Amino acid sequence: MRLTTAQGTAISLGQKLGVGGEGTVYKSATRDDIAIKIYHQPHRVKREEKILAMTSAGLARGPFVAFPIEPVFENGAFAGFTMPFAPKRKPIHEVYSPSSRRQEFPRANFAFLVRVALNIASAVAAVHERGCVVGDMNHSGILVATDATATLIDTDSFQFSFNNKLFLCEVGVEEFTPPELQGKSRAGCIHTKNHDNFGLAVLIFYLLFMGRHPFAGQPIGKADPPTIQEAIKNFRFAYSSRHNETRLAPPPHTATLADVPPDVRDAFETAFGQIGVIKGRPAAPEWVRILSTCEKALVTCKQSPSHEYFGQAKNCPWCRMERAVPGFFAFPVTFQESSDQADTLKGLLSRFHAIAHPAPTADLASLMPSLGLSPSIDFSTVDERQKQRAALGLILAVAGSATLGALPSNVAPLALGAILLSAVVYFFAPRVSPLLDAVEAKAAVEWRSTKENWETQNSTRNYYSLHERARELARAAEKFDGEERAKIEALYAERHKNQLRAFLSGFQIERADIKDIGPSRKVVLRSYGIETAADIELNKVRYIKGFGPKRAQTMVDWRKSIERRFTFNSHAAVDPADVARVKAEFSRKRSDMVTKLGTFLGHIEAERSKINSRRAMIDPAFIDCWKSYQQALVNSAAAKNHAPQTSGGKYLLALGIGFIASSTLSLSSRRASTLQPTLHYATLPAKSENVDRQPPTGPVTDRPDPISNQPTSSLPARPNTAPESPSLSQPSPTVTAPEPPASVTTGPTKLTEPQMLPPLPMTEVKPAPGSLVQEQPTDEPIDLSRPDDALKVQTRLHELGYLHTKPNGRFGSASKRALSDFQSARGSTDVSVVDQNTFRALFAPDAPKPQQPAGVVPSALRGLWSQDACNRATGRPPVVFDAMSASVYGGACTFESFSGVNALWRAKATCSADGENWNSDITLSLKNKVLLWSSSKGSVRYFRCP
Repeated sequence: MRLTTAQGTAISLGQKLGVGGEGTVYKSATRDDIAIKIYHQPHRVKREEKILAMTSAGLARGPFVAFPIEPVFENGAFAGFTMPFAPKRKPIHEVYSPSSRRQEFPRANFAFLVRVALNIASAVAAVHERGCVVGDMNHSGILVATDATATLIDTDSFQFSFNNKLFLCEVGVEEFTPPELQGKSRAGCIHTKNHDNFGLAVLIFYLLFMGRHPFAGQPIGKADPPTIQEAIKNFRFAYSSRHNETRLAPPPHTATLADVPPDVRDAFETAFGQIGVIKGRPAAPEWVRILSTCEKALVTCKQSPSHEYFGQAKNCPWCRMERAVPGFFAFPVTFQESSDQADTLKGLLSRFHAIAHPAPTADLASLMPSLGLSPSIDFSTVDERQKQRAALGLILAVAGSATLGALPSNVAPLALGAILLSAVVYFFAPRVSPLLDAVEAKAAVEWRSTKENWETQNSTRNYYSLHERARELARAAEKFDGEERAKIEALYAERHKNQLRAFLSGFQIERADIKDIGPSRKVVLRSYGIETAADIELNKVRYIKGFGPKRAQTMVDWRKSIERRFTFNSHAAVDPADVARVKAEFSRKRSDMVTKLGTFLGHIEAERSKINSRRAMIDPAFIDCWKSYQQALVNSAAAKNHAPQTSGGKYLLALGIGFIASSTLSLSSRRASTLQPTLHYATLPAKSENVDRQPPTGPVTDRPDPISNQPTSSLPARPNTAPESPSLSQPSPTVTAPEPPASVTTGPTKLTEPQMLPPLPMTEVKPAPGSLVQEQPTDEPIDLSRPDDALKVQTRLHELGYLHTKPNGRFGSASKRALSDFQSARGSTDVSVVDQNTFRALFAPDAPKPQQPAGVVPSALRGLWSQDACNRATGRPPVVFDAMSASVYGGACTFESFSGVNALWRAKATCSADGENWNSDITLSLKNKVLLWSSSKGSVRYFRCP
């Protein structure tokens, strides 16, 4: 084969670079900067006119677009063309695919991807500037070098106009085809720059979002997922904020539009929405401007130096993805041994352990000045009033006792009431005036309120809550070194697993021929982070909508067929990259811990300083309140000492004189009554039928029986057989009187002895609900190993709200934690012995109640919870509550406030998941180890895991 240029210069073919459907590309044997494309025989006639026109137009004016330079002839007939050649370049999909990038571009970071996107936009802008349209924008038509430069190839397929003749591009790839061309034939199709702008936006999205296609997502609701072509045609941009229109959401564990600058977000919304068809999509020069600005906004992640991201993002999206997907690394780990971080953490731990706790809150009364107070009121008025009431009491006593025996029986209770009133007036005459009582009561209330205010201001509860949270962090930090060593040692034990994974990672799904897995489904798999055989897991694939168990098993079978080719090398060392990843992981953990622990130490020291400052300065209002209260007490004591003492002897003498007078009058009355014919005695009503009853003074009606609940019949009136008294003309009133003596008879009817009524049953007086019984301290210390003592303390802790489990007499970890919380609330940290002071404080009426500080999760909630009773086989991730937050696979809620006791809490939290951040009001209720989490997003039940 003799090849020459149009000028007759001989050309020799060198190394074969690639074979396509239309021809083969060779390296020039004589020039390193030239490549030669030789068409297959059927395509030479079809391409000749277009290539001659492109070479005549002189389009080849730069190294980043491989336009034809000159035609090539074989034995005088058209055969192909020469073009610029840039060695050591890889297709663009090797860059935006994380698994391929680790192998082909091991040093590439996010800044590298942004620069590649910028260079591709510049190359497309150059094509449009020369009057061409790419037409077939796809991932195989762009080559990328290790310096991030990009070269557009396959330029002979570009749409090109020359001498009023339009040469069309009649090929294309569906995943880069705009909505207005989806489903249409490419034959005779005229492309526009706006069509290219769609494909350019897809390529840029691939680069910025880890190889995820913008139209591959998970459907919202129960609908089946659309194909890539259907989603593009219907403008269903999965990452769009227009969820109600697109009905698609991004795949889990990906970056979102919230992680890119507003200009980039708006450009994607325009390029992939209907507005892009009507008003035009962002053109290549516009993307050059946007990406040049964004490149300057990149920042380095503080937790992982290998991560760079746009500064407008709330946090690093690559850290989010790596935490959510075990074994995934967005970019190569660039770990450098440094002792600064470890030394900083050790210094913080030493600083934490050296913290001196503030003393318990002192009693406010012990800090008050001593006062030499004297009574501030005149007691002469009080004394005079006391004497007047005592005299009135004596008069009432004499009058009441003197008339008691002389009055009829129905009036006698009045005299008895006078005697009782005299006793009240005499013995209970006020020793102080009512005004003095009110002043003392008001002063006592104000002083009690002042003490409570003092104790609240100087409470150490918040300090110890912060200290406990910092102690949990310190314990975790102290385990880092051992955990890191264990993970590195595990790498040696898992060499077989790691070698197998590295082997499987070399088999790209994109290049594989797998039954029923076409290009569209490969795009979906890549959007879910499944790019190589190493990424394939049955459950991971089957839950992608559109795949199901059958296709998932097909993928697993393909992976197993590759595994059978693997051979383990027992002599191979551990991959240094794996060791670097472990070290980088713990470097990130130490960085996080330095930030968190340093923050808590600052809060602890500030709280301690605040407590000490408050205690050093006593509010003058406290001293004024103390003075008022002490003055009221002095006045009260002085009133008691100065009040005249009433003489019980005088009262008893007056009462005796009255009774002598009463007895004399009564005796005279008895002697006069013996001259009358007969004395009638009324008897007590009895159940015996032989006892006469006095007729009622009015009509007797049926009434229910209090026992049988049956009505009793009306009783006929019986005549009174007793003789009337000569002095009375009307019947004697029915009065219950004592039974007459045996010598006195009232008629032929025999009187029976009245029945004795049983005493009223003694009823137990129970305290009102919620009232607390004051336990009396004993001399013997409480032994919490004894069931009785443990049950007593548990019951009291449960009443106060510290213990959230049922008291059972076994003082376990929950009881110890509750007692520790109570000790902290009263300013003590000794939980080993319940001494007399603790026992008195525990059963005191004003024992401190638990007050949960803002953002602290109660101990009853901390730990592991799951939606499926901890059956991890279902694949549902557990929820972990620690002191500050609740975290789940791919999301977390950090609590800003937490209130409530026992089994009902309300919290405010900042939550994030899958790139979305929101503020949430959460209600948590706990019953029978079942936790109900409720918020505006719905309700979920969790079960306590062991």
